[in-house]
Amino acid sequence: MFKSETVQVWPETGPFLEQVEQHLGLALGLEKQYLVASRLQPIARARGMEDWRALLRSLSQSPVGELHWACFEAMTTQETRFFRDDFCFETLRHTVLPEVLERARSRRVLKVWSAGTSTGQEACSLAILLYDHFPEVRDWQVQIWATDICEQTLAQAQAARYSGQELDKGLSSEQKSRHFLIQPDGHFSLAPQLKRWIGVARHNLLDPVPETGFDLVLLRNVLIYFRANQKSQVLRCVHQSMSAAGASLILGASETIFEHDLFIQHKAARGGYFTRHDKFS
Repeated sequence: MFKSETVQVWPETGPFLEQVEQHLGLALGLEKQYLVASRLQPIARARGMEDWRALLRSLSQSPVGELHWACFEAMTTQETRFFRDDFCFETLRHTVLPEVLERARSRRVLKVWSAGTSTGQEACSLAILLYDHFPEVRDWQVQIWATDICEQTLAQAQAARYSGQELDKGLSSEQKSRHFLIQPDGHFSLAPQLKRWIGVARHNLLDPVPETGFDLVLLRNVLIYFRANQKSQVLRCVHQSMSAAGASLILGASETIFEHDLFIQHKAARGGYFTRHDKFS
């Protein structure tokens, strides 16, 4: 018979994961020690330290600073691609955006928040969707606020510059040729008429939102990493950032909201979406 091996949990792991949850809200159990090791080992080597455990011991001996945040950010999940979960963008195209644009038409201003944007593919996908399927907004004031906690990924989001392989994950040949410009090094940059809509900023979802008036918020595949009390904190910040009753919120496919005093859930052909509750308008 095979015996299951017990993985030793090193004493440095627990305190570090507590700091990650305190500062980012990410709830990672001790069973994720392998993730700590794999994500922090490169940082330890770059700093000339013996291994990731030596790095954590060094962190424990000093106040939270730049190196701590580099390690915290390394623990975030940055999986993304263009038009990830295509059914979500179908819901946006056929149901959510027509409703959102109807409310925004009189002022000709559209504000969207792509929270947890990683390297920016979600924000770019939103810009492409709007430009291709809602041509009236080309003359509007469109603002897509793309935020993340990780400065390294935000640098790419700010540049809106991707490899051909990254573009192949989710974009058609027509979309690539229409909306991206090839660069001398073989990478592709988002076309200026779309890039002008996107603003990139670092933001911790546990902090108050510095921007308000959003007609649409995308908070996809983020809440699954938070504990209940932190989810509540994030959702209240999101609620306060939205423009008015009826402003829309999109979550990930496996995520939902139990705070019915804040949002109303709606069913779509595939999946669903939420709107800001009228009682708070």
